[in-house]
Amino acid sequence: MPLQKSLFDFKADFMPVTVLHVRTDDGEALATALHTKIAEAPHYFEHALVILDITQAPESLTDTVLTQVQRVLSDHQIVPMGIRGTTEAHTALATALNLPCLPQSSKPKRAAPQTEVKPVPPLIVTKPIRAGTRVYAKGGDLVILSSVNPGAECLADGHIYVYGALKGRALAGAQGNTEARIFCRTLEAELLSIAGYYLVKENIPAHTETDSRLHIYWDGNQIQIERVI
Repeated sequence: MPLQKSLFDFKADFMPVTVLHVRTDDGEALATALHTKIAEAPHYFEHALVILDITQAPESLTDTVLTQVQRVLSDHQIVPMGIRGTTEAHTALATALNLPCLPQSSKPKRAAPQTEVKPVPPLIVTKPIRAGTRVYAKGGDLVILSSVNPGAECLADGHIYVYGALKGRALAGAQGNTEARIFCRTLEAELLSIAGYYLVKENIPAHTETDSRLHIYWDGNQIQIERVI
């Protein structure tokens, strides 16, 4: 008698998650500011997973305000996946919104590994990335030997190298690595992002759009675009 295949599996996975830090209890002002910010780069936030961090919000924050935030996120197809809080009041707010209350993120110290960890090989793409396509190099670098067309999106936890024209969206350091870089020859991008910090097309310095051999990185304050000498 043949063995029955398992109907499901639980497997650990890692996906880019955006954290929205709420620092006010003014629902109207917050909703307006969110609409404005998201409108700057709507494709960047579309279908994004978001954690609402309320650890820096005033104690007067109410579930009504957070419901307004939820409504704004829903209008832009952004998915709230939980509330980050540290108090019983935060837990109560999460319960009121029917969301889990998540603990503060931490980076515990780990013992030195006994065996050498093999690096993740780069994901190499040889064909153009067409509009509506998303390519993600999980855990490593992304090397594109052709172009990234308008409406296409390339993401990597490490660096991104584009040997053709970069006309779509490029997001390096997707898991928060601020040391990640983007390299390209022709820059006409719709959006550039390093570890969640981004520039939209309107804010990319015009003199870089026709330059070649460009290096894009986060300097701790803003995204920099420089020629590679």
